[in-house]
Amino acid sequence: MSHTQEPWAFTEGDRVVSESDQDNNGFFIADCFGPDHLHNARRIVACVNGCRGISTDLLENVTLQPKQVAARESLSTYVKQIEAQRDELLKLVKECRATFEMWKDVAPAVSLCNDLDAAIANAEGTKL
Repeated sequence: MSHTQEPWAFTEGDRVVSESDQDNNGFFIADCFGPDHLHNARRIVACVNGCRGISTDLLENVTLQPKQVAARESLSTYVKQIEAQRDELLKLVKECRATFEMWKDVAPAVSLCNDLDAAIANAEGTKL
């Protein structure tokens, strides 16, 4: 037996659906209820789409070994450390930028201010 083919999506009504209404004979795949309905619908869709091409039998038999669990936790800790370093460096770059503002009429400072503005925008995920 097979399942409805990916990609799956969710609607504003928190229904999990196939992107094509021709799949699954036009029926919804799932309705999510309860206080976490939106998060559950998003999670279902993300997991199913992320596992595209992997058989259900294989997924049901996968278990994380202790080393895998530890590696995932270690990676999560590392990412948090990197994010903290990024935030600290961003704060310092903004302070440098404010200091260089006093020297903005000097040619090298103008160029450096532009570079700092671009770096700040990149770190904040904004565009100039």
